Amino acid sequence: MADSPFGFFRGAAPVECLEAVAELAQVYRRSLEHFAEMPYLELARHEVRSHARAIHETLKKARRATPREVLDKLTVRGQGGAPRIAQRRLC
Repeated sequence: MADSPFGFFRGAAPVECLEAVAELAQVYRRSLEHFAEMPYLELARHEVRSHARAIHETLKKARRATPREVLDKLTVRGQGGAPRIAQRRLC
């Protein structure tokens, strides 16, 4: 999984993965506190603006991936050569 965003698959040590998760949780909590104070329409506008580019990039990437590429990325060959979902540690 060379193109995985996950630290473990990029060679990060388990302690680095845990630190990253702790930082993510802290940022998430602060964001929720901030969003809880926003009026609904302002929050909705923020959601659309902040995720538009990421959604566009994700969809663009998904359009490029063929079913065969996805199958090869997410599966391993089991007994008899049948594909099965690969079990991978995330951290």
